[in-house]
Amino acid sequence: MVGSIAADFQISEGAANYSVAVPVPPGVADMQPQLSFNYRSGNSAGNMGEGWSLGGLSAIHRCRANLAEDGYKAAVYFDKNDRFCLNGRKLKAIAGQYGEQATEYRTDIDNFSKIVSYGSIGTGPSSFKVWTKSGRILEYGSSADARIRVSDKTEPISWLVSVSSDRSDNSIYYQYNNFVEQGDYAISEINYAGNSIKFSYTDKSSTAKLSWLANAPLKKTQRLDKVSTYAQGVEVNSWLFNYQYNSTSQVELLRTIQQCAANQCLPATTFSWLTYGAAGINPASRWLDDFGSNTGNWQKDRHPKQMADVNGDARPDIVVFGDHSVQVSLAKDSYFAPSTSWINSFSYQQGWRSGTHPRMLADVNGDGLSDIVGFYDDGVHVAISSGETFSSETVWVNAFSRQQGWDSSKTQRSLVDVNSDGRADILGFAVDGVYVSLSQGNKFAAPQRYSIDFGHNQGWRSDQHMRSLADVNGDGYIDVVAINASQVYVALGNGSHFSAKTP
Repeated sequence: MVGSIAADFQISEGAANYSVAVPVPPGVADMQPQLSFNYRSGNSAGNMGEGWSLGGLSAIHRCRANLAEDGYKAAVYFDKNDRFCLNGRKLKAIAGQYGEQATEYRTDIDNFSKIVSYGSIGTGPSSFKVWTKSGRILEYGSSADARIRVSDKTEPISWLVSVSSDRSDNSIYYQYNNFVEQGDYAISEINYAGNSIKFSYTDKSSTAKLSWLANAPLKKTQRLDKVSTYAQGVEVNSWLFNYQYNSTSQVELLRTIQQCAANQCLPATTFSWLTYGAAGINPASRWLDDFGSNTGNWQKDRHPKQMADVNGDARPDIVVFGDHSVQVSLAKDSYFAPSTSWINSFSYQQGWRSGTHPRMLADVNGDGLSDIVGFYDDGVHVAISSGETFSSETVWVNAFSRQQGWDSSKTQRSLVDVNSDGRADILGFAVDGVYVSLSQGNKFAAPQRYSIDFGHNQGWRSDQHMRSLADVNGDGYIDVVAINASQVYVALGNGSHFSAKTP
């Protein structure tokens, strides 16, 4: 073997794209998989590390409803309001009830495929079948391993392609490893016409990041290490992947790809990554001409600004509480989009003041999107993010307000997932201890005292003593870490209370 791995590079929609085509043994009548290793800047980490993915696979996933396409807004909750997306394209029912037996769909931008749902598991179908314009017939979720579930949910979150056939019954069969507790899956083998493609992985549960969807934990635990192609049982090619773990950003980075055949290997293609940490930070570049004192008359003491992922793309967006509304500028690959108004509330003209009415952003309903939580005179006001706008504000609990003695000079209020259910709760350091109000997804429960310490009456002062929240013992529950003039104190949490403090 001579040369190096063939690849294609291009810029599309402001993102860098790099693709390595995977030659596979031919099938009958051109029925073989079309696989590739793809990189796109800005993509989150998957089975091939940051930005990389395996191309050529197909799936139907649950996805959120939006006003423009569905007439209402709703996050994924594993209920009848969930929508379905085929390779990212929303499915629109044209005959039958959405998600029911024998309902027929088209994609939102019609690609002339006929899609039909079959059977029932919980609040959704058990499988789908797709007839494409080119004559392919694809089955999704027709085998148990291709129906992906998460945690304690009975219904699938995804239906992966199980079989792809032509009209002469030449078929490609796909097999998967399904990791229910993590809501994860990985292609394990593809078989067609006596040929096969096999995929090998390493478990990386110890470094995988945890995310949540509808109160279910999600983790990408499998790292692709090798892909091998076989013709009639004889290995033809293999691709080896080597990674490096970046402890600063806590992600796996693909370091090399090497192609081998007949006990010989091409020179490895090596990727260099610009990482942050000890080497410093890149020079500043302008991403948005807005939100400055000279670009819109934004004032620090009047217009609080925060960063949070409000649309679920794993990028922190800019959220600014203005004079009349809440302005949002969504993060893109290399810039922030022009700001738009997401809700006419929580603003200066409506009585909200930075010194007396804290406004925060956190995911309080477990859908993966950051919501607005504001502490007003009469209680805690919440506006839920749909990914495109915030819902009308509603009072979730009549507590933690200025009228009830929560003065910023003597108390502290935070949003943190206290009981590890994927929803942010309210934790407040009051004058007489620590109070917690657990999120129930559509309201906060009445506050409960979790500790009789760390309050103003016990000598703790906001301007002198640090009181922080972190999981210091790695059990998944938030603990209190407090530093006074002489010592560091810790009170361990178990989701329902904090232990007595210990130095």
